[in-house]
Amino acid sequence: MLTQALLATKPAATFTPGSFTDTTPGTRSFTVPVGTTTLVIEGYGAGGGGGGGDTGGAHAGATGGNSGAYVKKTLTTGLLSSYSYTVGTAGAGGISTPTNGSDGTATSIVNGATTYTANGGAGGPIDNGTPSAAATATNGDTNTTGNQGVKATANGGTNGGAGVGPSGGSAGAAGTVAGNGGNYGGGGAGASKSDATPGGSGGLAAAVFTYS
Repeated sequence: MLTQALLATKPAATFTPGSFTDTTPGTRSFTVPVGTTTLVIEGYGAGGGGGGGDTGGAHAGATGGNSGAYVKKTLTTGLLSSYSYTVGTAGAGGISTPTNGSDGTATSIVNGATTYTANGGAGGPIDNGTPSAAATATNGDTNTTGNQGVKATANGGTNGGAGVGPSGGSAGAAGTVAGNGGNYGGGGAGASKSDATPGGSGGLAAAVFTYS
């Protein structure tokens, strides 16, 4: 009887609102804390790398990489106990062969039959190349398209595209060393013709879960 009385008066577990952010590329799951009534899901696609400089000097400056897109969804009904998600991989800067920057990849969160996706930014091309189409997002309440890198028009490299969303990363800045894109999702800068250096890397992607 004493044990039953103690159990009957034990206070219920306290729910504390909070958030969880993951920037490590790969697929995992987020367990929703018991007591959650509102879950805000955000995804930042990874930034694309900037194009590389030219060791031989035969090519002009490289264009910066595009930034990743941003998606946001607020859920208040039918919450699942957990959500599978994938964090994208940042695009590497092109090397001084030269090569184009690598594309960043998408961040996505699965909610049953619906997937909220923020695509990654395309890598910047070499030799004054035109940036690829901007990254898009789908199925969120908010779907923000990423920014393109600045097209190179002469021998100098150019800035990457600035990240989007509330915490979007800064654009990689062109210079003697091509700057990396900021987290989350900024595009890397393109390298110049004369520097013969790699382009800047794209900014990290992220999946963010805010619960209350």
